[in-house]
Amino acid sequence: MEIIICWLKNMIEWLASHNEIITAIATVFMAIATVFMAVFTWRLWVSTNRLWEEAKNSAVTASTAANAAKDNAIAAKDSVLALKASERAYVFAEVHLEELFFGSNADVGRVEARIQFWNYGKTPAIIELVGADLTIQKQLPAVRSDSEDVNRPLPPSLAIGTNDSYPIYVNRRISLVERNEIGNLNTNLFCVGIIKYSNVHNEPCETEFCWNLFTHGGDNKFVVTRDSTLNRRT
Repeated sequence: MEIIICWLKNMIEWLASHNEIITAIATVFMAIATVFMAVFTWRLWVSTNRLWEEAKNSAVTASTAANAAKDNAIAAKDSVLALKASERAYVFAEVHLEELFFGSNADVGRVEARIQFWNYGKTPAIIELVGADLTIQKQLPAVRSDSEDVNRPLPPSLAIGTNDSYPIYVNRRISLVERNEIGNLNTNLFCVGIIKYSNVHNEPCETEFCWNLFTHGGDNKFVVTRDSTLNRRT
């Protein structure tokens, strides 16, 4: 026990006599520790910065991939729509004058028109409704006829094949006075109508038309009424 006490006493005396050395050693250890902390902090910053750059690049890559996927989806949708548009039926109307007849010494005659519905699409058109009417008036027709004959649906048994047509006929009485008014361009004879049909994708489509009788040099024929809003299709 005395030996231990003596050793501690000597150690204390030694430490007291070498205080500057101990302070210097402690300062060196603190400097070394500070250097290690600085290196560790720098490496941690480098690692964190690398992770941030990788995360940012990953976000950019993910955003680019998402935009590319969106563009691909839009392109695929456009391709489908383009394919459907190219494969569907497209029906157009042509109006032909079949007859403009007056008997000898007759004040009332008869006019008849043939409407030829042509399918210029790649697939058949299933007819759902078809009709036309003849009207004599000065102004452009604003609406189609609301008569039952024009707007009566058809049974699902008629179709127009590709590059084929389907005809309908309409007629009406016409007075000699009306005929002369048409010839003098004081009034017009219009043929208006519509066809509603379904395409191969079972989508509803329709074509509406307005033509008028044109007289020139004794020749009578129907031509498209260019300013009519009834000329449209879907």
